[in-house]
Amino acid sequence: MALTLAQYAEARRLPVAFLKELGLRDTPRGVAIPIYREDGSLYAIRTRERMDGQPKVRQQAGMPLLPYGLNRLASGRHLIIVEGESDCHALWLHNFAALGFPGASSWKREWRTYFTFYETISLYDEGDLASRKLADRVATDWPGLRSLKVGNYKDPAALHAAQPDDFETLMWEAMSRAPVIRPPRRRTARPRPAARSYDGPMEDIVTVVERHTRLRREGTGLVGLCPLHEERQPSFSVSPEKNAWYCHGACARGGGVRAFKQAVGEAT
Repeated sequence: MALTLAQYAEARRLPVAFLKELGLRDTPRGVAIPIYREDGSLYAIRTRERMDGQPKVRQQAGMPLLPYGLNRLASGRHLIIVEGESDCHALWLHNFAALGFPGASSWKREWRTYFTFYETISLYDEGDLASRKLADRVATDWPGLRSLKVGNYKDPAALHAAQPDDFETLMWEAMSRAPVIRPPRRRTARPRPAARSYDGPMEDIVTVVERHTRLRREGTGLVGLCPLHEERQPSFSVSPEKNAWYCHGACARGGGVRAFKQAVGEAT
C-alpha cells in the first residue's frame, strides 16, 4: 500500500499543513515531493513510496538530479547540507536554512555557487562511508566546510522525531562547536590535454570569474553581471563543463581562463 502524507507526517512528527505548504501531496504511488529551481519554477517530482526499505524515493526518469531547496535560498549566516528531503523538512520547520543533496555521490563542483548566500556551511555527518565521501568532496571544493553532528542521531529528521521540543537548542549547540573538515590530499595527476574551448592554465573558470562577479545557476550553466562592462541585467554566462565564458551583451566575446584574465587585467 502506498505511503500517505499523513503517515509520513506522523512518522517524522511534522505538521501535515506545513508539508502541504511545501507542495507535498498524496498520489497513488506515494507522497509527491516537488523539486524547484532557484526561480521557484517546478523542475521535477520525487515520490516517496515508503518510509523504510528500497527504493524509498523515485524521481521522474530522464531528469538529472538537482539539490532540494534551491527555491528557499536566501542571504543568511548559516546553511546546513543534508542528504534527504525529510531532513530539510525538519530543519525548515525550525527556520534553519538547509539544502538537500540527492545522495552522497551526486555532488557537482558547480553547486558550490549556491553557498555564496551564507557565511558558514555545515554538513550533517550521518556517520557512514557515503556521508564521509560527500564531506570529502564538498570540503575539497569549499574550504571551511564544517562537520555537524548531534549525539547519536543519524540525521536531523531522526533528531526531530525523537526530540522536537529540544531540536533548535541541540542544533544550535552542535553548530557552535562544529569543526572544520580537513579535505583529503589530492594526488598529483598527470597533465591532461586541454578542452577545445580552453585556452589557458588548468584552472577552474568558475573560481576565476567569481573573483570579479557573482554567479547564479541557470539551466546547465551559470550567469551573472558582466565584469567587463556596466549592466543591470545579466548577460555574462559561464559553462563549468566547457570551462569557458561568454558575454552576450556589449562585449560579444568569450573564451577560457586565459582570455578572461587578460580581459579583466589579471596576470596570466
